[in-house]
Amino acid sequence: MWRVQKNRLPIKIELDNKGIDLNSVLCPVCNDKIESINHALVACKSAASLWEKVRLWWGLDNLPIASYSDLALCSSPHIRDNSGAQIWQAVIWVTTYYIWKNRNALDFGNNASSIPCLFSDIQSKSYEWINCRGRNIELEWLTWITNPKSCSFNLKSKDGIG
Repeated sequence: MWRVQKNRLPIKIELDNKGIDLNSVLCPVCNDKIESINHALVACKSAASLWEKVRLWWGLDNLPIASYSDLALCSSPHIRDNSGAQIWQAVIWVTTYYIWKNRNALDFGNNASSIPCLFSDIQSKSYEWINCRGRNIELEWLTWITNPKSCSFNLKSKDGIG
């Protein structure tokens, strides 16, 4: 996430700007637009579709996601307490990781995952990460996959899940 926030991902347009000779600077997922961080992680049809599934899963229908900074600085009015915001941030990080991983699979000639598979992976990996890394957090799987905002997060203010 640090690399994303500092614009340090090896995105094609950035590599091209540094003089690295590439066959194309188009997005390897959609092959339609120039690949920038915002395009790869948010605006590409595949990424946008995945973010839409994540938003619906969290019941955040009105959360605008126009750029990656919208996600990175996300403080949804629907997630009022600090622990819920930290859990949402973990979901953002896991989703970003899977979008990037899928993009790399396509770019390096491997099979990409479908959106439903990626979404399932996001649900399970974020559940795993939060349960393992978050002190005083216990999520119930069925509640997590059906209505994550209704999970009870017993997170003390000094604790984190990072």
